[in-house]
Amino acid sequence: MNNKNFENNLKRLKEISIKIDSDDLDFSNSIDLFEEGMLLTKKCRKFLNKAELKIEKIILENDEVTLEKFNMDQEK
Repeated sequence: MNNKNFENNLKRLKEISIKIDSDDLDFSNSIDLFEEGMLLTKKCRKFLNKAELKIEKIILENDEVTLEKFNMDQEK
């Protein structure tokens, strides 16, 4: 997956979230959207994990020996 696909997947996830939160969907459509969202989430996580590994490799290649895990919860 490239950056553009990742961005498109995030955009679609936002659309799905908005649709599921609305009262305009029947149960069957909600389940279908939920399934699509889970598949997109899996793809996005895979992309982010690869990016994290690449960043760690770059840091290691530049003789940095200490790595600090990035925790998104700390940013809130």
